[in-house]
Amino acid sequence: MREVEDTVERFDGVLQIEQQAKKLAEILRNSSHTVCFTGAGISASAGIPTYRGAEGIDTIAEYGGATKRPIDESEEGPFKKARLSDNSGNKEEEEEMSYEDLQPILSHRALAALHREGMMHFCITQNCDDLHAKGGFPRNCLSELHGNVFCEYCEVCEKEYYRDYAVDAWSTDCYSEAWFVKCPDCKFNHYTSRRCKVKKCKGKLKDTIVNFGDDLHERVLGGLPKAESECERADMCFCIGSSLTVSPANVLPTHAKKLVICNLQETDLDHKADLRVWATSDMLFTALFKELELPCPI
Repeated sequence: MREVEDTVERFDGVLQIEQQAKKLAEILRNSSHTVCFTGAGISASAGIPTYRGAEGIDTIAEYGGATKRPIDESEEGPFKKARLSDNSGNKEEEEEMSYEDLQPILSHRALAALHREGMMHFCITQNCDDLHAKGGFPRNCLSELHGNVFCEYCEVCEKEYYRDYAVDAWSTDCYSEAWFVKCPDCKFNHYTSRRCKVKKCKGKLKDTIVNFGDDLHERVLGGLPKAESECERADMCFCIGSSLTVSPANVLPTHAKKLVICNLQETDLDHKADLRVWATSDMLFTALFKELELPCPI
């Protein structure tokens, strides 16, 4: 029963969210260095499924059921239909995500706006969708801990190459290709078949995706050490849309002097939070920008 309770989504009332936004605004104003830590929940309304929510990937896999969202035959956008099996063995029409068509939502743009206002200095994310950068957050102020589907890097000089397509389509499942090399850690392939264009390097390019079993990057896409140092100097870490269960990333927010959490489900750090908000990030940011007297991104 405890595991089921962990997936239950809770929602604060509008007045309560407004009161919490007021407290958050005060914390932001008094913080000289602020970082945010984001998980799958922040991208949910962009079309990316979460893992632990009521209709999350892990929740459905463990407890059964299929997505409740009806499929419109005429629908266009970041989804293509695919035939998948649910836990009962029945064929169900599900949706397959296309990263190329995803667009940043209010929350991504709000974090970028706070950065421009000098109120959000660094962003650490567990997401690999590139929506923070697309939303305007500078790449040099980002640590994408679990990779970026649009970025590949040289295994020799670590130069990063950004593409307009998902590079893992050329790596992860390419078992029959000549460049396939089984990773001893995650058992998948990371090589993409391309080579570095830096003179006198020509190293092989790899995707940046961190699969289960892989170590987090040291320098690529910001890297774990940079994220650690940013959290250690932070007056506040603002955690958004993460269950804070995946290590070693979930330890990072505890290094900040204050901790604010916005998530619809319980997290492993709720007991440490100075402010806990049960709401979608879009709802909280809308109230926050009103409190800060800033135009809210749309």
